[in-house]
Amino acid sequence: MQEIELLLSVLIIGFSTLLLIVSTAAYLKIRNYKFLLISIAFIGFLIQGLLLFLEIISQNQIAYFIDILILLCLYFAVVKK
Repeated sequence: MQEIELLLSVLIIGFSTLLLIVSTAAYLKIRNYKFLLISIAFIGFLIQGLLLFLEIISQNQIAYFIDILILLCLYFAVVKK
């Protein structure tokens, strides 16, 4: 793994963990379904970052599928009334 890929993987893990904590706390406080979907999306980013960091996947394999699932969760969180 190149140094830039390692740095990006660590940043993905760090930011997704932070945002997962914030969105989960918001969901537990407000109990809004949107925050649950957002939390699931950040879990996806965290898993993807860990898989990239551990070199289990590369960015052109399963990562694209994970990206699509994450984007769908974020989409439904935004359009949900």
